[in-house]
Amino acid sequence: MVDDHVSANTMGAPTSGESWREVEVELGGHGDPQLLDRVEKRLLEAGVRRSDARSKLARLLGDRLPATTAPQRVKSKATAGELVLAYLATRAPAK
Repeated sequence: MVDDHVSANTMGAPTSGESWREVEVELGGHGDPQLLDRVEKRLLEAGVRRSDARSKLARLLGDRLPATTAPQRVKSKATAGELVLAYLATRAPAK
């Protein structure tokens, strides 16, 4: 369990920044999923709410990425930028 204070900034123009605090709970490779459920229940009872974002990247960039339901096809001579944007679109869909 980590109490994470996050500050993130976008690159390019225009830029934007955002800061937030989140509690992360992760289950190790040999952990017990039932323990994770019990921890979540206790956190919810304490007033902590589950994030709407799937990741920090989605929280920061979600509104900048095109909404897609299927992976984008990338042309064979795509630029590095086009490849990165196609990858990010699959990892952080628009909110």
